[in-house]
Amino acid sequence: DAARVDVEWNRLVDEHRHDVDVDGLSMHYVDLGSGEPIVMIHGIGDSTYSWHQNAKALVDADFRVILVDQPGFGRSGIPSKGWAYSVENQAGAVLRVVSRLGIDRFQLVGHSLGGGEALYLAWTQADRIARVAVISPASQRTSCPFGVMTDLVAGMVWTRWFTAHALRSAFFRPERVSDVMIDEYARQLDRPGRMGSGVLGGVCKDHFSPAYDRMTEHYGEVKPELLIVWGQQDTWHPVTFGTTLGSLVP
Repeated sequence: DAARVDVEWNRLVDEHRHDVDVDGLSMHYVDLGSGEPIVMIHGIGDSTYSWHQNAKALVDADFRVILVDQPGFGRSGIPSKGWAYSVENQAGAVLRVVSRLGIDRFQLVGHSLGGGEALYLAWTQADRIARVAVISPASQRTSCPFGVMTDLVAGMVWTRWFTAHALRSAFFRPERVSDVMIDEYARQLDRPGRMGSGVLGGVCKDHFSPAYDRMTEHYGEVKPELLIVWGQQDTWHPVTFGTTLGSLVP
């Protein structure tokens, strides 16, 4: 049933959704609450919905919460041909949205691939970032199977199957992955050009760029206060990546 929606989530964000053009690219974001701003960057194949269990708690704690769909994901547009889904381009697009909102300094949260982008911004934009929290970030080069796997699926039924499999593999307690959650994630992935050799394939091909390698060689230069959160049983990014990262940053 494609009509299954997360009613509570949509009630929270529907009036706070916005689209902005940044250098010819349509970027979607959600802007909630008021107070000190926190910018949150989702992971691969994800969207602003990634934060559906976090956003309200932060708003209730008197923060301004800005959730951004990365280029090619969620409700943001797919970049024109020739765009590289590199860490610097994806992170730079998020930063331009924040700048368009007139925000000079902010806290930053990133998960998985978005965690790698948060680390990149912490390294390159230290004067703008107060503190950073990364959740199982892509802090080291790792394999990316999605470009190949998603070539095999097409249409909402198969996209939903793929989404359910991916979510359950990521959860320590897979029974917590509800049908509503699967549909919300799958609905964003099912947009034209997302699966297969499109956006997901582009991210797998481009993300670990020379700029990414330079970042990993300079973690000791990261200046903002950094919180690293990692699941001991993480099946996507092993916790050893986290201990390595923790040993390299100040």
